[in-house]
Amino acid sequence: MLTLALGFQVVRLKQRNAVLEANVQLSTRAFMRGTALPLLPVQAAGGRETVLPSLCRARRRLVTVFTQRACKACERVAPLWEEVARSRKDVDVVTVYVDAGPDKSAPASSLPVFMTTAANLGTFVRVGSAPSVMITDSACRVDAAAVGAEGVRSALGQLTR
Repeated sequence: MLTLALGFQVVRLKQRNAVLEANVQLSTRAFMRGTALPLLPVQAAGGRETVLPSLCRARRRLVTVFTQRACKACERVAPLWEEVARSRKDVDVVTVYVDAGPDKSAPASSLPVFMTTAANLGTFVRVGSAPSVMITDSACRVDAAAVGAEGVRSALGQLTR
């Protein structure tokens, strides 16, 4: 079970996908209205805080990058998304670090897939109307230095068209 704290709302994610979808849609709506809405810590059951807090800014699209905590390759790839987003005036990236499940899969792994990147940067998923990227095991095998910011820039462009 995950606990998602979004603004002042805390939801127990028993129906993980449905509640996550609702909350990502909520954050996207607030973001589109220009409301500063902090994304507060997500916790895995018995785990510690697993989210990097971030704020949505006016007139920017929010892209959520789901990645696994304590995965060295993921930790090299995920910051590239934030680095590239900083160079764009229309996108904010929030990185959500999740603890791997007992089978070593990320809790977000059952989200619906709508696109994958040729560069294997991660699987693009859509949660409600909000674009997201899930850094998967296959992406972990791609070294961040080999992917580079240019590959991420191209993928982010596809995602936010």
